[in-house]
Amino acid sequence: MDEWKLEQTLTMNSPITDEQWDMITDVDFDHTNNVTFHTKHGKVVEFVKADQWTPVTTDLPPEGKYVLCTTTTKKGLRSVVKGYYADGRWCCGMNSNVVAWMPMPAPWEGDPV
Repeated sequence: MDEWKLEQTLTMNSPITDEQWDMITDVDFDHTNNVTFHTKHGKVVEFVKADQWTPVTTDLPPEGKYVLCTTTTKKGLRSVVKGYYADGRWCCGMNSNVVAWMPMPAPWEGDPV
């Protein structure tokens, strides 16, 4: 079993086989819900937990990296948009009040339609 298959298993939230567990030597969690798996071969497999919104009052994403943003209007309506944080401000549309963010999901890998 190679590390590519291990990464695919982890990112698809599939059960990890005994053979895959044997490849993992250490697991790290960070404050933004990212998980890093270290393997016997010295390679690192990383993935981000899905649907883990981070309030902007708790943490901010890496500068300039695109993320999904939950925004609110003055009337309290919420929407999800793509944006990034840079130079102390959010860039994701006009008059956006970003209240939470999460990493971008991995692209869909199914068969093309």
